[in-house]
Amino acid sequence: MAGGGAERQLVYLSGELVRRGWDVHVALLKDGPNFEELVSAGITIHKIAAWGNHDVSILWRLMKLIRTMRPHLVQTWITQMDVFGGIASRLAGTPFILSERSSAAAYPPSLKNRLRVCVGRCAEAIVANSRGGKKYWQMQIKDSVPKYVIHNALPVGDIAMVSPTMDDVRLPSTSKVVLFAGRFSQVKNIESLIRAFKMVESQLDAVLLLCGEGELRPRVAKMIRDENLDGRVILGGYVKNLWGLMKRADVFISVSTYEGHPNAVLEAMACGCPLVLSDIPAHRALLEGDQAFFVELERPSEIAHAILTCIDRPEVAQRMAKKAKARASSFSVQAVTDQYESVYNQILSHSIQERR
Repeated sequence: MAGGGAERQLVYLSGELVRRGWDVHVALLKDGPNFEELVSAGITIHKIAAWGNHDVSILWRLMKLIRTMRPHLVQTWITQMDVFGGIASRLAGTPFILSERSSAAAYPPSLKNRLRVCVGRCAEAIVANSRGGKKYWQMQIKDSVPKYVIHNALPVGDIAMVSPTMDDVRLPSTSKVVLFAGRFSQVKNIESLIRAFKMVESQLDAVLLLCGEGELRPRVAKMIRDENLDGRVILGGYVKNLWGLMKRADVFISVSTYEGHPNAVLEAMACGCPLVLSDIPAHRALLEGDQAFFVELERPSEIAHAILTCIDRPEVAQRMAKKAKARASSFSVQAVTDQYESVYNQILSHSIQERR
């Protein structure tokens, strides 16, 4: 239950299912920033003992848990459990759903990814959070397993109650704020963002706030020092009140090379923050050209120009952000859970008919 978007989506869905009367259990290896929210939602937690992510005893422990609990349905979440949880469900004779949280670019040829595809062939359904995710599985297994697209959920009501703030970080009060939030990984293209911001910073009083953690953080910190951007590019770490920051920021930026259904972009939309986004299918699936500035991800000068336009022409940026915010209302937790319930009920109904 680390601090990523996939983990937050599990909290939203599980919590809403509990509120609707479902008996929800979550088996996991580690806690993290999203763990307490999972517990407070009334979900039964099963911590699986393991020495590491590749401990094969995880499979045995999951199979034992499933056979003891005898759930009507198992849903796997994130790659490791797609494999271990899918195999355990199959061996225990319990129908399972595989959740696709990304798209084809996330799965280079590897033994792990080939094994995941083999497990996916045994699922009752595959639920992707984007058209790109569904397309990936269609290429892998054709029509042998039903596939659905259910987009990520947004707690729209909770977001609306949050006030703009910069309390979690210390920034110059007069500076314009460019905000990034996400995992520090290669796919997020943070280095191109920093190069673009160096052009922005040379023209106006602005700071770039990078919120998140990940394996590239030391490399990013070194780049900030090498580019003499200390004090202008801020490493904010994991931030709990991200929505407050989004409502205070002048620009939210995501220049990822690929995405599934990006949570941070959805949240920035709901917060009414002007958006600068890489021109990739996942972003285009969310927003039209009059709702965000789209840029070529490998062109720092183009990224810089879009940021400057947002800041120099706030009336245009706010008009676009208002349209994006209206679009975000269609991704409410309740609406998304309705779609999941429909899939669950179809599978359970089919399972009952088979037993008869």
